[in-house]
Amino acid sequence: MIRILGLGRTRAALLVGVGAVGLAALALIAALAVAVALPGGLASAQTPDEEDAIRYSEISAGGFHTCAVRADTAAISCWGWNLSNRLDAPAGGYRGLSAGDRFSCAIRNDNNAVHCWGSTASLGTTPAGAFRTVDVGDYHACGLAVNGVIRCWGLNHFGQLNSPTGVFVTVGAGSRHACAIRANAEIVCWGASRWGQTNPPAGPDYTALSVGANFNCARHSDGTARCWGSNFNGEANPPAGDTFSALSAGFSHACGLRTGGSDTGSAKCWGKNDHNEASPPADMYSAVSAGNSHSCALLQSGAAVCWGSNQFGQSSPPTE
Repeated sequence: MIRILGLGRTRAALLVGVGAVGLAALALIAALAVAVALPGGLASAQTPDEEDAIRYSEISAGGFHTCAVRADTAAISCWGWNLSNRLDAPAGGYRGLSAGDRFSCAIRNDNNAVHCWGSTASLGTTPAGAFRTVDVGDYHACGLAVNGVIRCWGLNHFGQLNSPTGVFVTVGAGSRHACAIRANAEIVCWGASRWGQTNPPAGPDYTALSVGANFNCARHSDGTARCWGSNFNGEANPPAGDTFSALSAGFSHACGLRTGGSDTGSAKCWGKNDHNEASPPADMYSAVSAGNSHSCALLQSGAAVCWGSNQFGQSSPPTE
């Protein structure tokens, strides 16, 4: 899932097919059933005590966990469900964090290499080299090399690894597709397109991109949000009249940071809201990330706030 201006987001999978992919889909359904049955409910999304709160520079809401980069040490801290070691981030200083449903990835500060952790069997070998950004999908990931070339790895059942050639400024991985912005500000997508998620709006007018599960949102040069793809819950219908500094597309909802007057820095979400994941608390933020059924943001102080589903503690940031 792509980060916009340092933001991360992720999606849960909608899978079809047989064999290994079919088994993976059954496993996901079972996991979701367990999540519904377990206690925990909704997060209260109370503002933390900012004087003593941990400060973060990035935050990324995953499927049933959340990860963030500490502002003081650049170390990654994760909380929530630790199935397949999803919370066991590598030691060291990192940036460019992207938390997924099964695995997460980030870029190491000292050599710009991509490191991934969690259930990474579908990824195979992570490509070597220096990267600017990385974004994770369900069974694949895509990164932008320092020379602007896209490199994708993992499963390729729907052509999600068949990235176009050329120079790009950002790339994002979805459930079974991916999208990127060319150097001329034009969006291009590839992979599965059952709901039109690989049919972006035309025109070289886009400055930021966030790839969700089966939908995507991009920031137009006028600051408005344009979304396309699945729209079962209104996730591809951004609010009219609002402009944004950043966007984050999740599973079936999206969030953005608004600009303009007294609204600048406030969060606005749209789409599915069964767990209050699209109901951000009123405050001023520097980053926001839409996950599966929860969302997280950073206050302007760097303290983390999350809201929505909290069955596994994914909406309860650590206090020490």
